Amino acid sequence: MSNEFSPLVLAAHATAALPGLEIVGLTEPYDNDGSMARQGIVDAQGKHWVVCTPLTDQAGADMQAQVTLLRILHRSFEKGFLPFDAPVPVANKRGGGDIRVLVHPEMRGTPGSWEQMDASSMLTGSMAKAIAALHDLPAEAIEFTGLPVYTAEEVRERLLFLLDEAVNVALIPPNLYDRWDDALRDESLFRFEPTPVHGDLGPDSFLCSADTVSSVSAFASAHLGDPAEDLGWILSGSKETRDHFLRVYQDSRKDPDLHLAIRAQLWAELALLRWLLHGKRIEDNEVIEDAKAMLADLASEVGDDPLIPGHTSSNEVFEEADLDEVNRVLPVELDVDPNAPTVNLGQVLNLDFRRNSE
Repeated sequence: MSNEFSPLVLAAHATAALPGLEIVGLTEPYDNDGSMARQGIVDAQGKHWVVCTPLTDQAGADMQAQVTLLRILHRSFEKGFLPFDAPVPVANKRGGGDIRVLVHPEMRGTPGSWEQMDASSMLTGSMAKAIAALHDLPAEAIEFTGLPVYTAEEVRERLLFLLDEAVNVALIPPNLYDRWDDALRDESLFRFEPTPVHGDLGPDSFLCSADTVSSVSAFASAHLGDPAEDLGWILSGSKETRDHFLRVYQDSRKDPDLHLAIRAQLWAELALLRWLLHGKRIEDNEVIEDAKAMLADLASEVGDDPLIPGHTSSNEVFEEADLDEVNRVLPVELDVDPNAPTVNLGQVLNLDFRRNSE
């Protein structure tokens, strides 16, 4: 597939995919990361749309899986299982030259930011509830789409492979290697129930309106896996913001996860290895050196402290937090409403998957 798609070309594909669509202007978003091109458009009635075109065969297959997921998320919102909506494609077809085009309405709201989160505990709590609800959806929400599915043991093995791969690229500070290898070898840390995972969260992943999350964007990395992967990013926030987010998140989940905080910290730290390997793959020395510098800073910060409390010495997830604070933020026992509905994908969709799958 060609990756030469200008905004005007994308707009033309949208009109071909959606007969009767009269475009009067271009707007945000526009991006082209080499695998997917997106362009915002405005029609004659003032409605905003987004047209997407995959630029590789793999991106095309991934987009098709995401379309199914977005429909499931939208139905989950309609049924009250999710507090946020997802864009449902109104056109998803192949055009000339075997080009696949997807058109969906632009969701309301503006991308969130750390500044907004620090200023509004209501918004931070809304973000936490949104992700908790996503993680409480049934595994079938991902399994039915064809997106990747990982067991808890497969998650651990993939992270071990990530560590080994990084060692072959650069010298990892010995104290960090020991800290991570020690945690990854502890199978008890990875006793969790795989959940639907977004996989690429940050403040700007949330579309917000009036201090409330209206939608969540960019499900390109969605899969069934470790819910802690979706929490690593929040540890970069201020102590008050991250503590509040994690408290609301854990209170909103149906089932407790005793090692959630430690795995979230592990995911946050291993993100530096992902950045290092990304630099290696694109042969960008600036990215590689940046990753090495961050690894050195982290090595100096954590010293010889283990990631898992009790291995040799206690190491809290939250800066300057004692064990009582961690237990307060991430309680071992939660009050679960025995009358709360159990989410069943059949309830969400009201359809027979095999008869109605596209």
